[in-house]
Amino acid sequence: SNDIGPDGIVALCDALRGNVTLTSLDLGGIRGINRNHVGGRGAEALGNLLATNAVLHSLDVSSNGLGLEGCGLVAAGLQQNHALRRLYLASNNIGPDGCRLLASVVQDCRLELLDLRRNSIGDVGAAHVAAAFKPGTDGGEAIVTLMLEHNEIREAGARALAPTVRTSQSLRHLYLSHNNMGPGLAVVFEALRDNRKLQSLHAVQTGIQEAEAKALAKSLEGGSGLEHLDISRNRMPDSAGVALFKALTHNGRLQHLNAAGCSLGNETATALASMMRYNKDLTSISLKQNLFSGAVGDVILEELKAHPHVRSLDLAYNDIPYLSQTGIHAALA
Repeated sequence: SNDIGPDGIVALCDALRGNVTLTSLDLGGIRGINRNHVGGRGAEALGNLLATNAVLHSLDVSSNGLGLEGCGLVAAGLQQNHALRRLYLASNNIGPDGCRLLASVVQDCRLELLDLRRNSIGDVGAAHVAAAFKPGTDGGEAIVTLMLEHNEIREAGARALAPTVRTSQSLRHLYLSHNNMGPGLAVVFEALRDNRKLQSLHAVQTGIQEAEAKALAKSLEGGSGLEHLDISRNRMPDSAGVALFKALTHNGRLQHLNAAGCSLGNETATALASMMRYNKDLTSISLKQNLFSGAVGDVILEELKAHPHVRSLDLAYNDIPYLSQTGIHAALA
C-alpha cells in the first residue's frame, strides 16, 4: 500500500525482468482502498513480467482495481508462466468473466494457491472456476488452496463446485465462507464422502441449516479426510449439532472443529460429551457463543477429566456456571 501507481509498477516490472533472485512480490493494498492503483497499464506490465520471469513464485495484487481488463492482461502472462505458484487477486472486481479468463489459463500453468476472495464472481464465476478442475486439465489439478470467500455464490454455484470437491486429487484447502449457498452445500458435503484428499474446509456463514448439517454428518461418519472444519456462524437446530457429534464419534481424521455462534443448545453439548469418550483425534473444539446452559457444563467437565486428549475447548459466551467454566479451564491446562 504505497500508492506507487501504474508508472511505478511499469518501472518495477522492467527492473525485474532480468532478476533471477526475487521470488515473492507483494503489491497488495488494503481492501476497498486500492492503494497501489495498478490499473490497466500496470496490469499489462505485470502480464509481460509473468510471461518472461521464471523465478517469481508468489504475486499479490489484491485490492488494486484490476477489473476485467487488468485480469485479462495478467491471465495472458500466466499462460506462458510455469514458475508462479501463488496468485492473490482478492478484491479486484474481476467478476464472472474474469474467472472465465483465469480458468482458461490455469490449465496451462502450475498455480498451487488461487485467491479470488471478494470479486463478485457469483454462480457463473464459480462454475468457470470449477471447469478448471475437470479431468484432463492438468493445471487446475495443481491447485492446492482455493479461496472463494465473499463472492455472492449461491446454491447453483455450490452445485457447480461439488464435482471439484468429489474428484480433485490436488485440492487440500477450500474457502467458501460468507457465501449464502444454502441447499447447494448439501451437495458439496455429500461430495466429501468420495474425497479423502481435502484437509480443510471453511464454510463460515454459508447458510448451513439442518439438512446441510446432516449431509455433512454423513460424510464425516463415512470417512471424510477433513482435518480442519470451520462451520461457525451458521444458525442450526440442536438436532443438527447432535447429528454432527454422533458422526464424529466414528471419525478418525478431524482434529479441529469451529462451530461457534451456531445457536446450538444443551442437546448438542451432551452429544459433545458423549463423543469425547470415543474420539481421540479431535483435539481442538470451539463452541463459543452458543446456547449451552446450566449443569451441562459439569457433564462436559466430567468427560474432559476422564478423556483428556482434548487440548483446546472454547465454551466462552455460553450460560455455563462459573465453577464449571473454571473446572474446564483447569482440566485443559
